[in-house]
Amino acid sequence: MENKCKGTLLGLATGDALGGPLEFMSVSQLQIKHGTVNGMIGGGWLNLRPGQYTEDTILMMGMAESLIEHKQLNLDDVAKRCLAWYRTNPKDGGTITKAVLAAWQEGVKIEDAARKINEEVTTQSDNNDGIIRCIPLSLLYFQDMEKLMQETLRAAMLTHYDKKTASAAVAVNLLISRMLQGESDRKKILQQVGQLLDDNELGIYNVLPDVSSKKKDDLRCSPRLQDTLEASLWGWFKAKNFQDAMVTVVNLGDDADTIGALTGALNGAYFGEESIPADWLKTLEDKNIIANLGRRLYKLATAANGK
Repeated sequence: MENKCKGTLLGLATGDALGGPLEFMSVSQLQIKHGTVNGMIGGGWLNLRPGQYTEDTILMMGMAESLIEHKQLNLDDVAKRCLAWYRTNPKDGGTITKAVLAAWQEGVKIEDAARKINEEVTTQSDNNDGIIRCIPLSLLYFQDMEKLMQETLRAAMLTHYDKKTASAAVAVNLLISRMLQGESDRKKILQQVGQLLDDNELGIYNVLPDVSSKKKDDLRCSPRLQDTLEASLWGWFKAKNFQDAMVTVVNLGDDADTIGALTGALNGAYFGEESIPADWLKTLEDKNIIANLGRRLYKLATAANGK
């Protein structure tokens, strides 16, 4: 399963780098300017280099590095790493995350900032901001579903105090954990995770949409939580291989970096590291560092469980 752990993080970063240059573009704008994007082109509103990723991967890597250093979730350390990124004055980044980080910088206690922002921003429950950062937890705790649910909820609510938003991060991590445990039947994975979400004592919502009958034309790749989950899950559930799935999803434009990252993580966990096109990985920045984070999280997880 080490190749699937590495595939999860590499798939995430690859999807982010593929989608980053297409962010905020409509399908028609994208087609006029690029036709069909099937490789690392760079550019976009962030003027990315080919293979360069966005804040989604940056914050994911910070989480992974923290988990490896502390061998568990340490919210104070995660917060410090997020704040260090925020102090670089990045152009990109989710509205909610940046608002919480600004509050931390102004002296609001870490445990109080997300609650404060949640009270001020009524649209927080309809936002995908924060899901990607939590994905490394699915590698560390993939053999302990209860622990995974508890720690993902804590990590998500560090910046996103709304339970439905945090529940999305939990749902994604449960899906990945089932793949890392070796389950290959996608319908069964969704059923098993749905049952866990329907029957838990943490107050986690079952936010998983039914994508079995969805068509490509039904999808909207917006930052809205439901749109993000539908597009990403559809891009995994219908995927015949990693490459075709990613080309289809990122060419929907709009929030292509985050939805590309999430779709890439799901397909990387399902198909494994070797499924990612070699030319994409060759261009992806920091691919060896990202692969090593996946490898070390796998080693840490299996060592903790005596396997």
